[in-house]
Amino acid sequence: DRDGADDLLCAEMKHLVNSKKVLEVQLQIIQDGLQALQKARKDLKDTLKERGRVMELTNESVASIRLKLMQEKPRPQTANAKLGAIQLNPIELAEVKTPEVEISLREARNAMTMSCKNREEAENAIKKMNNLKDAAHQSVNKGLSKKLTETTNLLQQLSIHNGENRKSLQMANILSDKTELSKNNLMRTAYLTCRERINRPMVEVYKRHGGQDLSGTKDIQDASNILLNALVDNSRNIDLLNLAKMNIHNDLRSKARAILVDGDVLRLRRRNADHKWPIKNKY
Repeated sequence: DRDGADDLLCAEMKHLVNSKKVLEVQLQIIQDGLQALQKARKDLKDTLKERGRVMELTNESVASIRLKLMQEKPRPQTANAKLGAIQLNPIELAEVKTPEVEISLREARNAMTMSCKNREEAENAIKKMNNLKDAAHQSVNKGLSKKLTETTNLLQQLSIHNGENRKSLQMANILSDKTELSKNNLMRTAYLTCRERINRPMVEVYKRHGGQDLSGTKDIQDASNILLNALVDNSRNIDLLNLAKMNIHNDLRSKARAILVDGDVLRLRRRNADHKWPIKNKY
């Protein structure tokens, strides 16, 4: 039969299943972010390869172009010294960054930002689930320990009641034997003033005549009826005590098995628990 320990274990199982679903959602988000980062990396590599091919086709760099212009337009010796500080106009070159490069960089930055955000959310979710898992684990262990203690106390109480029931059953059997012996002894002549038994045929015929009753006959009949009723009641009580004895024995067996099962479950949970004690803020 199901009991409180089964309810605790089922509740913990449901909690772990829900935590697993939450972490699976976070895992899917992280995988999507990794795919986005992989795509951004691929686009950047393609852009770098394209720029490398363009640079290979370029014959002159910016420095060579500036040097060539300076050689073509030498500054005269009679020029004012202040003119030396005048810089040449910047060379109009082709656009360095193409639209594809801008798109690749923007997508890479967005992917990195989203990846950092997803990583923080995943870390927070993992910490939260670990804390909830530890709290649920400790709660179930405390519940199992409490139930094990209560079952042990109940087993002890049942053992005491079993002894009391056995004592009551023995006393009831002794009382039944004594009552039956007393009822049978009422038919003996030792308890009559006349040396006759009240159930003999001659006595029955003698009692038909008025005023010829034996002394104490009515008292003996009343006492016999009372003892007979007492025997019936005592027999009923013995049956109830035997039934209670069977129920107590069944409860003792079930509680003993429950203690074994709960103890095995509790020891298994403690043995499989994480016993690592890392240094705080180090791992």
